[in-house]
Amino acid sequence: MEKLLIIGKGFLGNSLSKLAINKFDLIQASLKHDLFVDIQEIQSIEKLIKKHNPDIIINCAAITEIEKMENNSQKLFLVNSKGPENIAKISKKYSKKFIHISTDSVFDGTKKKYNELDLPNPLNEYSKSKFQGEQLVLKSNPNSIIVRTNFYGYNDDGKFLFNWIINQLNNKKPITGFKDIIFNPLEINNLCELLLELCLVDFKGIIHLSGDEIFSKYDFIKKIALLLNLDMKLVIPGRSEQIKFKAKRPKNTTLDNSVSKKILNTKIRKLDEILSENFDKYSKSKRNSE
Repeated sequence: MEKLLIIGKGFLGNSLSKLAINKFDLIQASLKHDLFVDIQEIQSIEKLIKKHNPDIIINCAAITEIEKMENNSQKLFLVNSKGPENIAKISKKYSKKFIHISTDSVFDGTKKKYNELDLPNPLNEYSKSKFQGEQLVLKSNPNSIIVRTNFYGYNDDGKFLFNWIINQLNNKKPITGFKDIIFNPLEINNLCELLLELCLVDFKGIIHLSGDEIFSKYDFIKKIALLLNLDMKLVIPGRSEQIKFKAKRPKNTTLDNSVSKKILNTKIRKLDEILSENFDKYSKSKRNSE
């Protein structure tokens, strides 16, 4: 059984661990985990790798607070750029397979769909830090895999966008959905299945893992309301310009997933499948805190 090291204990890292535990000899490390690692310090990574000797490393550690970090970007680049570079250097030194998780928001949103050969043009500090991370990883270890993606999913702690949407609708509170922001996200467990398959195939370079369905944020929320039998009138169409964001957002981050379909067999699942399977859980979901 291959030994897999997952770095990061956020939503993605924990979701990935739950699915990986029966398929790999699993270890998980983070700043706040029993198994400590600080990716900003290359010695910390090397110590971990030498002690546990994993075959595969997946880096899920990142700062993702786009608005909060727009005017405080030094930490962003240390974690999202320098950190992945450090892991890439150590993975090359010890001949470990390395998968780094990036984002669809490295693109500027001027195209209808982006493939792996399209040139990124990040618009905000978060996206710039993630793109720089990609570049540093591939420079330090050309055999690495960069995964660009966007995901949604139900968080047991009640956090993040998907939970917020469901909780707002369940509590009969209106939501403004942007009609001008377009994306094709994957459900988080579906993404994890794809990542675990990617661990075992012969691939290097950049790959896009994304859904087959393309939504505006408005249509995405509207479909959630429809399929969970919640009040669709609560979903109000709007445009992103209505919110004075500090960080500029790309309008369309749709990713072309044709490369992934050629090398991976995991089925890409639709939103209605996910919602119908979890109807009782989602429709009865309530806010953990007011």
